[in-house]
Amino acid sequence: MWITSLPGRYCAASSGAELVAVDPDTGARVRTIAVHTLGPIAHSEYFNEVELDERHGHLVVYGREAAGRYIEVIDPQTGLARVNLRYWD
Repeated sequence: MWITSLPGRYCAASSGAELVAVDPDTGARVRTIAVHTLGPIAHSEYFNEVELDERHGHLVVYGREAAGRYIEVIDPQTGLARVNLRYWD
């Protein structure tokens, strides 16, 4: 069970994000998934904004980083990315 109503945890000064599946009964971590994002960036100025949404049973991650943007669609049952779109500014 993915809980999307809780605030996400991420570092605004690092690349990427991580999704955590939590058992709603126990609060125990079930699965952790790293979002692919833009990958390593070779510069010193950095920012990272991440939004999470649920659409048609899939998790959609919208990211805006210093070097560009990404959208990743993740199947919550398998934890695999179905779509990964990257846009460099």
